[in-house]
Amino acid sequence: MRCSRFIDQLGATGPGFRVMKPKKAPPGCVVANNSSSTPSRRERFSLPWSNFPPSLNADVETYLRRATLNPSDSHFIRVQCPTTIEIRRWQLRYFATAIAKSGIPADTLVDLRALLDPQVAAHGLKFLLDRNDGALSTQIYNLALFLGTLADRLQMSHDEIIRLRRMARKLRAVPSVSSRRKLVDASTACC
Repeated sequence: MRCSRFIDQLGATGPGFRVMKPKKAPPGCVVANNSSSTPSRRERFSLPWSNFPPSLNADVETYLRRATLNPSDSHFIRVQCPTTIEIRRWQLRYFATAIAKSGIPADTLVDLRALLDPQVAAHGLKFLLDRNDGALSTQIYNLALFLGTLADRLQMSHDEIIRLRRMARKLRAVPSVSSRRKLVDASTACC
């Protein structure tokens, strides 16, 4: 009964009707979200691949194909699953967008190596931090970790890999108090 009342409160659509959205659904009430016309915040931020040189997108796709098709590749422990591939594709587009929005011209990002140049990567990571009001986040940290791994897989110079990994270490988000408490509770629970 509560769920049907909640759905009724969402309002009707059509001429003369207004859509009203209550803040929170009652427990156990599942409401389908049909607002597919509004892109997510993530999609509004990321530029499409067409805004970058075609060679960058080709290089990204080549790397991702390499991750899925070649189990004998010494840079991959195992073939990457489709979900991981989609995450990596999104991360690379997200990072290329951050670099472009940081003031570095998008047409200079001709391949993955250009994206991973430590000075260019620093601009992109700084832009993401500023966009997050200077706060560290797990998402930015995971992206920075991936950059060092990617540079290693592309066989970039040892110095560049070290610099990217140092940047990642500086971006490690400190767990919240509740997360630390859960870690402490979990560690004492077994003893």
